Amino acid sequence: MKKLFRIFVFAVIINFTYGCSETKQKTRSEIYSEKTAELINDLLKDEGNHICDCILEPNNSSMAEIYKSEVPAFEFEDYIVKKLSLKNVAEIDSLYGFKEKLTLNPYLITQAIKVISNREYDSINRKYDSLFIKYEYDKELEIFINTYPNICSFNKPIFDKNLKNGLF
Repeated sequence: MKKLFRIFVFAVIINFTYGCSETKQKTRSEIYSEKTAELINDLLKDEGNHICDCILEPNNSSMAEIYKSEVPAFEFEDYIVKKLSLKNVAEIDSLYGFKEKLTLNPYLITQAIKVISNREYDSINRKYDSLFIKYEYDKELEIFINTYPNICSFNKPIFDKNLKNGLF
């Protein structure tokens, strides 16, 4: 009986040690955010990083939402179908970048580029808007440019369902 109890305890210990180590599945948003960081790194590498010192984190509106509000005459869904070789507009829901939340991880962006969060950017805007009212705009703009040189911004990219092709 003691031998059977020892085998049982050993089996339980082995099960807890190796059986409970589940790997966490990444969410679509995590996968999307990582792929976006790869795309940014590729673009900056191609440019030799002569264009950006800071990247403004995009808001979470999709490119389609932005085009609908800013350029309503442009048939953006048809453009996506054509560029990403989709069968029809219904396949747009399978793409990455429409519903996923984009969170840029600064550690995934190479070449020592500062990622400016939306919260930080809103804070900057409020500060400089109040200074503009006080007519100290030129002095503060110079400080802003020195603090955040060469800011680049972009919309959330859209990737096909295989994450091989994207629109930026």
